Amino acid sequence: MKRVVICGSRRFEDEIKDFAAKLRDEGVIVHTPLLADIDCVLESAQSPKRAQLMASGLSKRLTDAIRMADIVFIFNKDGYIGVSTAFAIGYAQRGDTPVWFLEDPPNNELWQRDESEMVLNNPQDVAHFLKD
Repeated sequence: MKRVVICGSRRFEDEIKDFAAKLRDEGVIVHTPLLADIDCVLESAQSPKRAQLMASGLSKRLTDAIRMADIVFIFNKDGYIGVSTAFAIGYAQRGDTPVWFLEDPPNNELWQRDESEMVLNNPQDVAHFLKD
């Protein structure tokens, strides 16, 4: 069974969750970003140092998921890619994990486009290409 990590902005949280659910319906194992967890981390941290430690734990969970994934899918609605998503792209590319996008990504000095990148705007297409 194929594994996908979906990364994107929290502003698209509901849409990311819907996309992930449809991928799961297609038989794909999906790890979604910890969209709501960062607020809990900051609220429960009680100090800036503890918040930093807890946030680095969330980053470790993301990087671990990327290492185990077959692809990283970037939910870049309206072309938006924030800093955390750019980090995930770079980390995936560093480890040779293919990166696929919802929309054609803008030119960006933070990463180099790779021939394995695909633009697929629905979960059924993502699942189809994972099966090939």
